[in-house]
Amino acid sequence: MNDETPDRQPSDDDAPLTVVRYDRLENLPGCYEALFAVAGGRSFYASRPWFECLVSTVLKEDQHLVLLGVERQTTKVHTAEALLVAYADSGAPSVLHGFTSPYTTWFDIVWNAADREKSAVLRVLARYLKAARPAWREIRLDCLDVTERNYRALATALGDGGFYVEEYFHFGNWYEDVSGLGPDQFMARRSSRLRNTIKRKGRKLGRDFELDFTAVDEDNIEKLIAAYEEVHAASWKEAEPDPAFAAELIRASFAAGSLRLGILSADHKAIAAQLWIVRHGKATIFKLSYDEEFKHYSPGSVLTEMMLKDIFLLDGVTEIDFGRGDDPYKASWLGERRERWGIRALNPATAGGFLQSLRCRLARIIKSLRGKGRPRA
Repeated sequence: MNDETPDRQPSDDDAPLTVVRYDRLENLPGCYEALFAVAGGRSFYASRPWFECLVSTVLKEDQHLVLLGVERQTTKVHTAEALLVAYADSGAPSVLHGFTSPYTTWFDIVWNAADREKSAVLRVLARYLKAARPAWREIRLDCLDVTERNYRALATALGDGGFYVEEYFHFGNWYEDVSGLGPDQFMARRSSRLRNTIKRKGRKLGRDFELDFTAVDEDNIEKLIAAYEEVHAASWKEAEPDPAFAAELIRASFAAGSLRLGILSADHKAIAAQLWIVRHGKATIFKLSYDEEFKHYSPGSVLTEMMLKDIFLLDGVTEIDFGRGDDPYKASWLGERRERWGIRALNPATAGGFLQSLRCRLARIIKSLRGKGRPRA
């Protein structure tokens, strides 16, 4: 039995939609199973296992979930059209954050609604957020794909709903459309320097050690989690901010059929590890590391080529991306770059939101005036 009291707001007359607030994923009614099935089928990062993983490993004790579902209910059907998965911090309870993390590569509202209905859904959601009591001073959403139509529609709905909206760059995302390619065609697109390095280093590794490439299956998952963590600990990378995250993600994504985990071993010692997430023809190189002791062998590049062969042959991917950030090596592997942006929506009906929006407006005016005062080149 759902022991929460849903906070309901009336919807538009032309769209019988209602916003309902929940505080736990397990309290969502059955109609959300269909929503997660649709959205999660398109992206693992819109799936229930992904959010459950974040809740169990990333959400802090002083943070609490805020789940805002846009529902449609008649005498015959009850459907969930969209879900904003967010959280608030007890130290700043009037700020609502989209539920992202340092690991998130893409974020959006979880959608079940048809494209033609999304604008109406967003209008209802924006008005709910503006009218909520106690009031939200600020809405922060990041990791958003600025090229998607949903991004512009969301910013517009928040602005039309009475918020002052600021947009900002968050991080770069390297990717490549690989439709119709196989592993050989993909590698042919890479520079001769990279191809020769992989060939030369791979041969040297094979001469000096007995090599083994292991892919995950149900019989070895816990063993490979241990190997992954062993490699990460021996790598150049800092300790994870949330130590339990990687292992839980491996288990959750494996159960969901989206995990591709590979370990490269030399004389039975794990020296490189890569965690890929694959869903709906799209593959994210999510985590990778190698043992610093073996750096001169380029084990990471050798393993990437091995992983690519499996990904192309077994999954038939149409796009590969490199997750968060503009690390220089990523441009060697993938040829295109896009951006993830953030939206900061300030509520001028609150004292804090009004003052912050005023500061933002003044900063924008000053920046514009400074730009006009510069001599032309």
